[in-house]
Amino acid sequence: MFKNRKTDNSLQEYAMSSSASPEQASLETLLEQSHTLMSQDAGAALLLAQEAVAQARSTGQTNLLAKALRARAMAQGSRGNIAAAQSDFQEALPLAQQTHDLLLISQCLHGKAVALKHQSAYSEAIATMESSVQILRKIKNSKGLWMSLNTLAAFHGSLSNYGEAIVCLIEALDLTKENPDQKAQILSNIAMVYLECGQPTEAIRYFEESLAPDEATASATYRCNTRINYASALRAVGRYEEAVVAAKCAMTIALSQQNKSLEAAALVALGCSQTDQEQAELTLRAAQQLTDEIGLPEPQLSAYQALGSFLVQQNQAVEGCHWLQQALSQAETHNRRFIQSEIHQKLSQGYELQGNLAKALTHYQTFHSLYAQFHQESAQHRLQSQLAQQEIERVRHETENLRQQVLEDPLTQLYNRRYLSRFLESELTRARRYELPLSVILIDIDDFKQVNDQHSHRVGDLVLLAFANLLRQSSRTSDILVRQAGDEFVILTPATPLPDARLLAERLRMTIATHDWNSLVPGLTLTVSIGVADLLSNEDLLDHADKRLYMAKRAGKNQVVA
Repeated sequence: MFKNRKTDNSLQEYAMSSSASPEQASLETLLEQSHTLMSQDAGAALLLAQEAVAQARSTGQTNLLAKALRARAMAQGSRGNIAAAQSDFQEALPLAQQTHDLLLISQCLHGKAVALKHQSAYSEAIATMESSVQILRKIKNSKGLWMSLNTLAAFHGSLSNYGEAIVCLIEALDLTKENPDQKAQILSNIAMVYLECGQPTEAIRYFEESLAPDEATASATYRCNTRINYASALRAVGRYEEAVVAAKCAMTIALSQQNKSLEAAALVALGCSQTDQEQAELTLRAAQQLTDEIGLPEPQLSAYQALGSFLVQQNQAVEGCHWLQQALSQAETHNRRFIQSEIHQKLSQGYELQGNLAKALTHYQTFHSLYAQFHQESAQHRLQSQLAQQEIERVRHETENLRQQVLEDPLTQLYNRRYLSRFLESELTRARRYELPLSVILIDIDDFKQVNDQHSHRVGDLVLLAFANLLRQSSRTSDILVRQAGDEFVILTPATPLPDARLLAERLRMTIATHDWNSLVPGLTLTVSIGVADLLSNEDLLDHADKRLYMAKRAGKNQVVA
């Protein structure tokens, strides 16, 4: 299912607008604090927003009450309380219209559209979001416009209207030329277009680019949904172990936000990715039960379809068809044609297993008709996508170039010190919050100055390039590789206790010491000294690792101290 990684969080999007008069200072402060807390602690944000609504009602000022209701709606949406969010947006919108504050009106329209989407009222959601887009174009608010266009693209994608989605995404890309984080969210939606058009490999490339920028500033909802969709792409190419990792990461984020809608989506992603059939069934049943508890159509559709498809595959055809029929009813009600075709195909298989060949044939014919219709429309969308592809690639390369300039070392293409400082802070926060291990490996090339002095700086650069490649080959996909300065490198190892990090460091030391450097300089040998520290041993990871590196140097170099 095509999802906007920013969509859920669009209930918590725009920054608070307009300056406050002195008598409004307390209320404006509450609203700003609520907005700041939204992505990290939606519960605390909700408490502040509720207090703001109470204060705003006592003032009798329409503009303040509209803002406070919108803040509370955003907080409710962040916690998955969609009905409550919609109710607040419904009250806030006419109040905003009375004030003639066009930015506030567009924000309330945006939030209302997202709430409608969660209730699968897609036609009304699209019309409402288009109204927000028109206002934002009128007032030339580029920040709000890219958000609304990105969300509108997701709505179109959910209905398989990929041509319309691409048009929105291209316009949004042009509005975010200087912001890698914003571009990442748009690239994630482009990835979903590729995934649903049957190009998972290309989708994975875009997903991985969308995950590349620093996520410390990204919302929890965006991070969660991106990993859920990334897991879908990984499954499509048979990379189930990686899909499980992505789904579990999404689950951790969902639980931290106490957002049951996100939790249900993460459970579906996890159940579909697990290769242990017994465990997969337990996970998918948990997802179905949770969606029934929530009572929202979209999570129910996803959970019912996943559970029904799984049961049919396991020859539990009677129960499988029951859940698939439930999913089909939801898909038909909300005109989800592509999903309808998938469900009809599975129902055909399920009824064939039961020996009901007449029903099996009926569902197969319906599947074939829908698929042919969808395929014809997809061909038209693919043509439009091809016409748009050059523009997407141009902006994608601009994004990559900007990211490289800001966050990458130009010689080795490893991350730089600036990226390390940003990423380390977010990883420390995550490790403390979830009580996860975190280790850092600090590496210094022994006597590297002699390489430059004896063989030239050009040879030194070639050695550093080769060294960086060895780091990549010797590390894991979850490790963060950084060139800190000159001949000093850092490997940040999330979720890794000190003993495991020490083994990784020792393996790396041996790799460097035994590598054949003769292709660069005849007779050249290279060794490294390494210091390893973990979060449990010291709060200042880099400082502690640096002290252990110094101990390795004083002890004779070419060794690891942890």
